[in-house]
Amino acid sequence: LKTAKIWKENDFNLFELLGVLDLTIEADRLIETQVGNIITYYEYENNALVWSLDNLKYSMANNDKYMIEKCIKLSSGDLLFLPNRRSRSEFCLKIFDKDILKVSHTLKGHTYKVCGAIELRNENIVSYSAGDNNLILWDKKLDYTPNILDGHTAMITSVIEIDSNKLISISNDDTIRLWNLNNLTCIAVCEEKNSIENVKRLKKTDHIIYIVKDVVKVVDTNLKQKYI
Repeated sequence: LKTAKIWKENDFNLFELLGVLDLTIEADRLIETQVGNIITYYEYENNALVWSLDNLKYSMANNDKYMIEKCIKLSSGDLLFLPNRRSRSEFCLKIFDKDILKVSHTLKGHTYKVCGAIELRNENIVSYSAGDNNLILWDKKLDYTPNILDGHTAMITSVIEIDSNKLISISNDDTIRLWNLNNLTCIAVCEEKNSIENVKRLKKTDHIIYIVKDVVKVVDTNLKQKYI
């Protein structure tokens, strides 16, 4: 993808061409962030460009040596940047403010490569690392103050929000943990003897489904009752 055409739907359900963005190198994806602006994330340059649809010109989202691995659009319209996992020194996350078109917050707390992050329903953020084995809850109301959830002994592979107060984490230590986000404690653990894979929450239910050595298992979201 070396060009992107911007179209606008008119009152007659027809599309008018507003302009063409000239991408000097291949772009991984385009993310619309708000009316009047669009984000272009460059996989190879590890950067993001903010395009103004008024004049079809761009500005750099970050102008330091921070390399972007992933770009997540938050419910506010802001962007959450995750650092490139090949970096040996950048373990922070960054929030790009859609209104000022600059990085507004740098979230520091992890001591090793960041694997992933999710935004919770209350707009707080949870991130997890490949090496420090910690979850970090970033409290938006407290200017993204970090709160560490410590308990896993190996890399965390994914997290699932259960409700506004509870979170489930899955780790290579062969456990699933349930966390109370109000007091930042682990309140239940589901242990297996082998790797836990393909963990998903069943839609419209209070159950988690996962696979252990080709065996499909189901456990309730309180991690109390297990089915095979």
